[in-house]
Amino acid sequence: MSEIPVNRILRALTRKGFARRDRHHIILWVAPQGRHPAVATRISHGQRSANDWLLARIARELSLSKRELLSFIECELSEAAYLDLMIQRGHVQPA
Repeated sequence: MSEIPVNRILRALTRKGFARRDRHHIILWVAPQGRHPAVATRISHGQRSANDWLLARIARELSLSKRELLSFIECELSEAAYLDLMIQRGHVQPA
Protein backbone atom coordinates (compact mmCIF):
# COMPACT_ATOMS: atom_id res chain seq x y z
CA MET A 1 0.00 0.00 0.00
CA SER A 2 1.39 3.40 -0.96
CA GLU A 3 0.95 6.50 1.15
CA ILE A 4 2.07 9.91 -0.01
CA PRO A 5 1.94 13.13 2.03
CA VAL A 6 -0.87 15.35 0.74
CA ASN A 7 1.45 18.39 0.79
CA ARG A 8 3.66 16.65 -1.77
CA ILE A 9 0.66 16.11 -4.06
CA LEU A 10 -0.47 19.71 -3.66
CA ARG A 11 3.02 21.06 -4.44
CA ALA A 12 3.38 18.83 -7.50
CA LEU A 13 0.02 19.87 -8.96
CA THR A 14 0.41 23.60 -8.32
CA ARG A 15 3.92 23.58 -9.81
CA LYS A 16 2.48 22.03 -12.96
CA GLY A 17 -0.12 24.67 -13.65
CA PHE A 18 -3.03 23.67 -11.43
CA ALA A 19 -4.88 26.52 -9.75
CA ARG A 20 -5.80 26.12 -6.08
CA ARG A 21 -8.75 27.37 -4.08
CA ASP A 22 -9.16 26.73 -0.36
CA ARG A 23 -12.82 26.38 0.52
CA HIS A 24 -14.45 23.63 2.54
CA HIS A 25 -11.97 21.37 0.73
CA ILE A 26 -8.82 22.19 -1.23
CA ILE A 27 -9.87 22.33 -4.86
CA LEU A 28 -7.30 22.02 -7.65
CA TRP A 29 -8.06 22.46 -11.34
CA VAL A 30 -6.36 23.10 -14.63
CA ALA A 31 -7.81 25.45 -17.26
CA PRO A 32 -5.63 25.47 -20.38
CA GLN A 33 -5.61 28.74 -22.34
CA GLY A 34 -7.75 30.31 -19.57
CA ARG A 35 -10.82 28.34 -20.64
CA HIS A 36 -13.31 26.47 -18.51
CA PRO A 37 -11.55 24.04 -16.12
CA ALA A 38 -10.84 20.80 -17.96
CA VAL A 39 -10.20 18.58 -14.95
CA ALA A 40 -10.42 19.13 -11.21
CA THR A 41 -9.95 17.31 -7.93
CA ARG A 42 -10.50 18.08 -4.27
CA ILE A 43 -8.77 17.07 -1.06
CA SER A 44 -9.99 17.53 2.50
CA HIS A 45 -8.09 20.04 4.66
CA GLY A 46 -7.73 17.44 7.42
CA GLN A 47 -6.13 14.86 5.14
CA ARG A 48 -2.41 14.47 5.95
CA SER A 49 -1.50 11.53 3.73
CA ALA A 50 -3.09 9.93 0.68
CA ASN A 51 -3.66 6.19 0.86
CA ASP A 52 -4.35 3.91 -2.12
CA TRP A 53 -8.06 4.76 -2.14
CA LEU A 54 -7.48 8.53 -2.20
CA LEU A 55 -4.72 8.25 -4.81
CA ALA A 56 -7.06 6.22 -7.04
CA ARG A 57 -9.83 8.81 -6.60
CA ILE A 58 -7.52 11.73 -7.43
CA ALA A 59 -6.18 9.83 -10.45
CA ARG A 60 -9.72 9.15 -11.70
CA GLU A 61 -10.73 12.81 -11.25
CA LEU A 62 -7.61 13.94 -13.17
CA SER A 63 -8.28 11.34 -15.90
CA LEU A 64 -5.08 9.44 -15.17
CA SER A 65 -4.27 5.92 -14.10
CA LYS A 66 -2.83 5.57 -10.61
CA ARG A 67 0.58 4.82 -12.13
CA GLU A 68 0.37 7.97 -14.29
CA LEU A 69 -0.59 10.04 -11.23
CA LEU A 70 2.43 8.75 -9.31
CA SER A 71 4.65 9.61 -12.30
CA PHE A 72 3.07 13.07 -12.38
CA ILE A 73 3.78 13.61 -8.68
CA GLU A 74 7.36 12.31 -9.05
CA CYS A 75 7.94 14.74 -11.98
CA GLU A 76 8.46 11.91 -14.46
CA LEU A 77 5.38 13.17 -16.35
CA SER A 78 5.69 16.86 -17.24
CA GLU A 79 2.96 19.48 -17.42
CA ALA A 80 3.19 19.47 -21.25
CA ALA A 81 2.96 15.67 -21.38
CA TYR A 82 -0.10 15.79 -19.09
CA LEU A 83 -1.82 18.34 -21.33
CA ASP A 84 -1.02 16.18 -24.36
CA LEU A 85 -2.66 13.22 -22.60
CA MET A 86 -5.74 15.33 -21.83
CA ILE A 87 -5.97 16.38 -25.50
CA GLN A 88 -5.59 12.76 -26.65
CA ARG A 89 -8.29 11.64 -24.21
CA GLY A 90 -10.68 14.42 -25.28
CA HIS A 91 -10.77 16.41 -22.03
CA VAL A 92 -9.00 19.48 -23.47
CA GLN A 93 -9.41 21.07 -26.90
CA PRO A 94 -6.14 21.68 -28.78
CA ALA A 95 -5.12 25.33 -29.03
